Amino acid sequence: MVVALLAGYLRDRGWTHVASRHVLRERAVLYVADLDVFLVENGSDPLGLSAESPHRGLRLLFCRSSGHFQDASGGRFDRFGVYVRGSASRGMDRVETRLNGDLVDVMPTVVTNGPARTSRSPVMAAGPDCGDDALESPAGFASPHRS
Repeated sequence: MVVALLAGYLRDRGWTHVASRHVLRERAVLYVADLDVFLVENGSDPLGLSAESPHRGLRLLFCRSSGHFQDASGGRFDRFGVYVRGSASRGMDRVETRLNGDLVDVMPTVVTNGPARTSRSPVMAAGPDCGDDALESPAGFASPHRS
């Protein structure tokens, strides 16, 4: 019994429960502020994405109207982190993610470089862009700036 508990502890070391599958399915994109990670609903393979742009580490926000991630310098990535436009040399970095029963876990210390710019065609914007001067509201999400 002790061996089984120890094996479970070692297997789960570094993993953090961040959401239920149900909540992720409902919201499609979640921001986990204390880990600076986005979770994206992707069927049986949820996707963890770093909230830091591969271009100079700028902060990324998700624009619900366009369905794209964006940074303040004009960088854009589709909802799966695939490069759309801007100065980044690649897509958004991936954070290790797993399903654990009905829970989605991430291992925030295991981050891999995003896909090359030309790895696949991005999903086109679903609607209007939030703009480079978008406000962050709520945390992790862009709201168009209104003068």
